[in-house]
Amino acid sequence: MSKLFTTGTILFFVLLTGAFFSGCRKPKLYRNGFSVRIGEFYQVNHRLRFQIDSLNDYRCPKAALCLWEGNVNVYFFILDGLRQTDTMVQLHAQNNPFDLAGYHWNIVAVEPYPEINQSIKNSDKRVVLRITKNENKIQGQ
Repeated sequence: MSKLFTTGTILFFVLLTGAFFSGCRKPKLYRNGFSVRIGEFYQVNHRLRFQIDSLNDYRCPKAALCLWEGNVNVYFFILDGLRQTDTMVQLHAQNNPFDLAGYHWNIVAVEPYPEINQSIKNSDKRVVLRITKNENKIQGQ
């Protein structure tokens, strides 16, 4: 009975893991990186995947007169195997780019750029990222 239970548990875990990772999208490639949508998971390698949870766009809209250019807060949820990382990175700050899980992460742009009196739905927002493998660093640092 316990051998049957163990085999069933392992089979369930394998099927659940397959379903979990099959929901990852392939990002749209750009010349300087690739574009990702808010709320969708993307696979970097067999262990590493991420999601942009949300973003707050405080940039000065086009044609507006502002004292500050503003910034964008991008909230990441990153899974490296069983290790989870929740982090916020600003488009124009010292924490962009950042290194995590053996990769160099760089937010290149957040699109579209805001305009005066225009509301942009989350489904229309895109984050352009460049993620490259850190060849000189030990994986996991």
